[in-house]
Amino acid sequence: MVGASKRSALPLVLCLVGFTLGGCVESVAANGEATTSGSAGPVAATSFAGSYLAGRFASSVPDAAAASRFYDGALKFDPGNTQLRREAMLAYLMSGNYVQAATLAGTVARLERDDPIATLVALVGEIRLGQYDAAAKRLATMPSNAAIDLLKPVHQAWILQGQHKTGEALTVLDTMAGDQGVLPIKLYHRALIAALDGRKALAAQSFAALRQTAVGGWTRSIAAEGAFLESVGEQPAARVLYQARLRDLPDNATLQSALDRLDHGAGTGLLVTTPSEGVGEAMFGVATLLAQEDAIRPAIVYLRLALMARPALAEAQLLLADLFERTGDRDQALGLYDQIPRTAAIWWSSRIRYALALDHFDRPDDALAELARLEAERPDDASAYLAAGDIYRGREQFAKAIPAYSKAIALTRSPTGDDWSVYFLRAIAYERTKQWDAAEADLRQALELRPEEPDVLNYLAYSWTEQGRNLRQAEAMLVKAAAARPDDGYIVDSLGWVYFRQGRFDKAVVQLERAVALKPGDPVLNEHLGDAYWAIGRRIEAKFQWRIALALNPPSDVRDGITKKLAEGLPQAALVPGEP
Repeated sequence: MVGASKRSALPLVLCLVGFTLGGCVESVAANGEATTSGSAGPVAATSFAGSYLAGRFASSVPDAAAASRFYDGALKFDPGNTQLRREAMLAYLMSGNYVQAATLAGTVARLERDDPIATLVALVGEIRLGQYDAAAKRLATMPSNAAIDLLKPVHQAWILQGQHKTGEALTVLDTMAGDQGVLPIKLYHRALIAALDGRKALAAQSFAALRQTAVGGWTRSIAAEGAFLESVGEQPAARVLYQARLRDLPDNATLQSALDRLDHGAGTGLLVTTPSEGVGEAMFGVATLLAQEDAIRPAIVYLRLALMARPALAEAQLLLADLFERTGDRDQALGLYDQIPRTAAIWWSSRIRYALALDHFDRPDDALAELARLEAERPDDASAYLAAGDIYRGREQFAKAIPAYSKAIALTRSPTGDDWSVYFLRAIAYERTKQWDAAEADLRQALELRPEEPDVLNYLAYSWTEQGRNLRQAEAMLVKAAAARPDDGYIVDSLGWVYFRQGRFDKAVVQLERAVALKPGDPVLNEHLGDAYWAIGRRIEAKFQWRIALALNPPSDVRDGITKKLAEGLPQAALVPGEP
């Protein structure tokens, strides 16, 4: 069987930063992820309890725009309720109403001096308005918090830059810790401030040092360095920089757009031109890392702060849309995807993501119509066809998925290792429509492009096992897949099943027991284990596993087979080894 998971790593210090802030906001932020569109109309506050409960309900739907208005209505009955004001502030922040969020945050921060979120919102609001003296005073009195303490030098540096004190700003950054978690942040913002102040040598040195860290720079820092090089007339060096990173990220729209700009002789300015934009970069950087670690609610807070500081940051809009989609906030997700301007380098990918989000929110016809428009606009781009194939496959319309994937493959004239997945996905569609020869050909092509890919090894080997052929080759492939992903219950099940089909029942039981422990709740895995128990004479345990499989509500064809086994036992023919 097939299954996969992936998880990215975060430097420990940044993980601590994100989750410390998350601990401050999670219980309230859970009631604050919401939407700016499709919300309820004007709120008529008739009672404190009614307004407050309506706000809580709107938050849980989620609909933060409505929640913020209901909380405002409740505040009319209890204006001194600081916690209620804080919830309204968070609802306004989550819905993107930054003016109201900052206004409420100022009051909450004044009344609750140890509230880190309100203080941070108020601080970003002041920096955005260019109120650097007020921001400096607020920063000096901010409560201690792991997240705030880490970013405090960055905020202070940008405030000083706004006060035209570049030397002091750079000195503050130099006081930051030099460990591998913090050093990239320090170097990045030193480079940005130096570039903004025209200190070319220091900016170049800082960008180069950032690329030498364990992080090695990231796409946005490469874009910032390239923009700096272009701004000082070093277009050839910028081109080399973009091309070097594109070798690792060949489909990156931001870097490809930068190269296209150079090809057309178009100039560009610095990536960051104001202190507020610099603060937005800091918030966006932390949010990106948090999102990679699935710390969704803290990441949403940071992204809203990033957009509060820098509203036109398309990359933050795209990531925030994705997070709202993952939390089920339809209107916010679709609205954010739709707001990304055509001029943004990531516009095309945002439209693809918009279409997939429409499908995610059960609007497949609208999704496919959007993809059809994109296909017409860029008929030589494979991404819209791939997305359409994914939608059809996800809805088990496999016959329709095949031509969509085939169009994408036809546009890939020289397949590379990165193209294995489209052959794999088309193979699934072929297999589900009982076109095995075509499916096998695509699976072999996928393995030719990516010989060690566990998902492809598993799918092809399990298919052979079910057919009772090529069992020794299938075993070798599954041993390799299981070594790559030893905790994948589906791959372990496949390995156990190939032992079963070879008549090696004792070895099969060991692997199938592991598979059920790794992936409980899948009826096929329990059925396989029951079959193996029956084969070695453990009949009572076999029937117990089959009953568990039935209780897990398997498909009708599987259910019928299990019911027959419970009545008659495992047929003797099922114990005959297949072809080696």
